[in-house]
Amino acid sequence: MLLRLSDEQQLLLESLDELLARVVTPEYVARIDREHRPPLEFEEAMAEAGFSMLGVPEEFGGTPIDNVTLSIISQRVARAGLATGYGSSILQVGDILEFGTAEQQKAIIDHLSHNTWAFCLGFTEPGAGSDNASLRTTAVHKNGKITFNGVKTLITSAQIAPYILLMARDPEVEDQRKAISMYLIPMDTPGISVSPIEKIAWHLTDTNEVFLDNVVTDESALVGVKGNGFKQLMRNFEMERIV
Repeated sequence: MLLRLSDEQQLLLESLDELLARVVTPEYVARIDREHRPPLEFEEAMAEAGFSMLGVPEEFGGTPIDNVTLSIISQRVARAGLATGYGSSILQVGDILEFGTAEQQKAIIDHLSHNTWAFCLGFTEPGAGSDNASLRTTAVHKNGKITFNGVKTLITSAQIAPYILLMARDPEVEDQRKAISMYLIPMDTPGISVSPIEKIAWHLTDTNEVFLDNVVTDESALVGVKGNGFKQLMRNFEMERIV
C-alpha cells in the first residue's frame, strides 16, 4: 500500500520533528536512561505544543485525528529514542472517554492536558496476563461501597500516575466473562501501595507491583457497565497493539 501524507499531516509531523530535534537529543535519552526516569521534559513539551490532546474529541478540548496519523506520530517519537508509547496519549485514555462518567472524563482530561500519563493500567497479575479467567483481584460491592483486594504486576508508571484503571472481578458472579469490571481509582487511596520492579533495561518507564489491601471506594469508581470490563478494555487494545 502506498501511503501519501496529506498537507495537514506533513505540517503536523514537521512540527513534531522540530520538537523532537530540540528536546529529545541522543544525550537527553542517554541521560534519563542512566537516571532511570521517564522523559518528563519531553512530556511537558508535548503538552505545551498540544500533542497530548491529539485524538481527543473536540468536546473535550482536543483535536481529532485519524489512527494512521496517530501511528506515524508514535513511530517518529520511537525513532527518536522513546519507544515506550509516549507518542499518543489518547491510547491511555480512550476507555475513559468512551465509557467513563462526566466526572471521570473531566478528571482525566484535566490531567492529560498537562501530562501524558493520566493513569496506569491495572490489568496484569502474577498469574494472569491476557487470560481474563485467571484474574484474581476482587471487587466486592456492598452498601454503596466497593472493597478491592489483590495484586497487580508489571504495571507501568504506577509511581507517577495519579489514577489506576483497575480490572477486578466480583467474586459472587460465577460467569467469568460477566464477573470482571473496570474501575478508576486515585492512587493515593488508602490501602494502595506500590513496589518497584528492578529491570535490566527499559528504564524510561517505571514498572511495578501494585498491592490493594482493603481499598474502599464509592460506587462512582465503576467505569462503564458492571461486568463489561474486559470487553471495554479490548476496545482500547485494538489500537494500542498496532502502535
